[in-house]
Amino acid sequence: MTRVLDYLVEKLEPKTLNKQASVSREEFEREWLSPHRPVVLTEQLADWESLSWTPEYLSESFGDRLVEVEHYPGGARHEAFCYEKMSLAGYIAAVRDDESNRRSYYLAEKPVAEVLGDVAKQCPVPGFVSKEGSPKTVLFAGWDTFSTAHYHRYRTQALLAQLCGPKRVLLFPPSASRFLYLSPWYSVRSNHSRVPFDRQHVGNLLDDYPDLSRASCFLATLEPGQCLFIPDHWVHLVEGEGESLSLTIFWNAAFRFSNRMGFLRDGVSAGFKKSLALGAQVALKLRVERPLLDAASKLGIIEPSDRGAIMQYLGRFGAKRPVERNSSSTPA
Repeated sequence: MTRVLDYLVEKLEPKTLNKQASVSREEFEREWLSPHRPVVLTEQLADWESLSWTPEYLSESFGDRLVEVEHYPGGARHEAFCYEKMSLAGYIAAVRDDESNRRSYYLAEKPVAEVLGDVAKQCPVPGFVSKEGSPKTVLFAGWDTFSTAHYHRYRTQALLAQLCGPKRVLLFPPSASRFLYLSPWYSVRSNHSRVPFDRQHVGNLLDDYPDLSRASCFLATLEPGQCLFIPDHWVHLVEGEGESLSLTIFWNAAFRFSNRMGFLRDGVSAGFKKSLALGAQVALKLRVERPLLDAASKLGIIEPSDRGAIMQYLGRFGAKRPVERNSSSTPA
């Protein structure tokens, strides 16, 4: 099967992203954060003890910890998923030993302190990350990993730190968003592209989504020990090859460092989702949730495959779409 980024790199011919050894806080704000430019930092994490982490280490040291793993029954990351609890060792063994599990399961965006406890202190927050921005560090672990195209919402900055295995990231500047088939602002996935980048056959992707060929983009290839700054509203696709272990630090930047064009879209979208969540609660009490879901599906607010989960999980939706499993209430 053709790897998605191989196909896109060939067709879109991305530019190589800037690299730099390390930065001070002043340099980071001046050269990268303020102008809203991503950068690969090759030596910024040199003193992190967590650079010695491997999946084997996590399995041996924390294997009995229960974690919520994303399960994609159809094997495609652009489709709905459910959460499945399993031991950390069980998950690592499942994706390592059975190739069919690699597209179906992914341990993604789990708070590292929640999974690893005090060991999380081995991955301190770099000095250029604003402590006032409430930084949080999350863990991504898997084999042949893939995250479909999305952007981080207004003010949310990210630093992706690669600990084990290589990872490639294709980034699109905010100016290219109009070519990426983003979901509408009123969708529960308003920060995601509607393009099924991870479908089995990608050879005719540009035929089905021709505007993609007009999108400028950049390619970053991360080796263990390197990190990538991803500004808010930069749409990105992330693909790991083989075993991969990553940490991402999210923090909220000050208004002057954020993409102002996305402020209105994300603000209105968030307000709409809160209203929708309130409406869902009322609909449940009145037992009229099915007509509400039918209307939401027809208007493009939710996908048909989301109908069974929307009421239970709407408060958690944001960028993700969990589905109920083994539930008789799930519509066909």
